[in-house]
Amino acid sequence: FCYPEEGPIFCFPSDAMVTTPEGEKSIDKVNIGDQVLTVNSYTGKLELSEIYMHGHKIKDVLSEFVSIYTNDGDIVLSGSKDHFVYVCNDNDCGWNNGSLKRFGNVVVDKDYIFDSEMNKYLVVKKEIERKEGLYNPYTLNGNIIVNNVIVSCHSQWILDDFVSDKYDSYLPGLYQILFAPLRWFYSWT
Repeated sequence: FCYPEEGPIFCFPSDAMVTTPEGEKSIDKVNIGDQVLTVNSYTGKLELSEIYMHGHKIKDVLSEFVSIYTNDGDIVLSGSKDHFVYVCNDNDCGWNNGSLKRFGNVVVDKDYIFDSEMNKYLVVKKEIERKEGLYNPYTLNGNIIVNNVIVSCHSQWILDDFVSDKYDSYLPGLYQILFAPLRWFYSWT
């Protein structure tokens, strides 16, 4: 294994699972052109979206991830601290009034995460764990469902230093716009 000593890491570990038309697959087994289950940001409806690029696809790396655990005990998700996950922070909240928050900023006993059926689960524990692999597939619609949790494909990038924390949740949308030429190129090849 190599051990990243410095620099940002924006990914999921190799034990993360995604859903494909053929069933569940570990994230390290998906490739460009594969379809994975996602959620449309605007409608909140499930849809399949193709992977058009990988931010990282590295097997032999051991890195730190933020693992979040929910109140039902079944949902556990690990992601890099600066990767975005959909949350809401009120017992009456739902998809329509949720927002994006970095894994590292998720608040225990306050924030809820969404599963693929739009059920919400209270985050009851968060810890740092070392896990193998760095995987970050990008889907055409900008979202992906990992371990049955709705997350963004986006994480920290070039605009982060210029946007105040108050507007942090808008960064994935901005990055989705900036990646439009890559998606266009993928669609035409």
